[in-house]
Amino acid sequence: FMHGTEALHGDLGGAQAGDVAILLSNSGETEEVLQAAAGFRRARVSTLALTANNHNSLATTCDLYLCVGVHKELDHNGLAPTASAMATMALGDALAVVLSQRSGFSKRDFSLCHPAGQLGKIASSNSQDH
Repeated sequence: FMHGTEALHGDLGGAQAGDVAILLSNSGETEEVLQAAAGFRRARVSTLALTANNHNSLATTCDLYLCVGVHKELDHNGLAPTASAMATMALGDALAVVLSQRSGFSKRDFSLCHPAGQLGKIASSNSQDH
């Protein structure tokens, strides 16, 4: 995870060619995110935008774009990122699941990355069975 503002204050230095950056901005016009996208492009990092629509600067700047598809926020003013935040999280989870499956990430891999807590115990005991 890299926050847009932190990216502009040195964290972009950790990105390198071959990495993939997923950039989140409902409007697609958040200045820090746009500047981070430009930095990723200079570093030859592939970029994927998750935004409300494809009619914005971020969607047109990035290599790929996925529409989050929320047209109205839930709060009484229609401004606070409520529905869009949840939809973005769900889309991010879906991407993580697909990439995990495609890369062959196993329960054993999970247990090595997450050795503690209840999930670690379950993954560790299940990975020994398979």
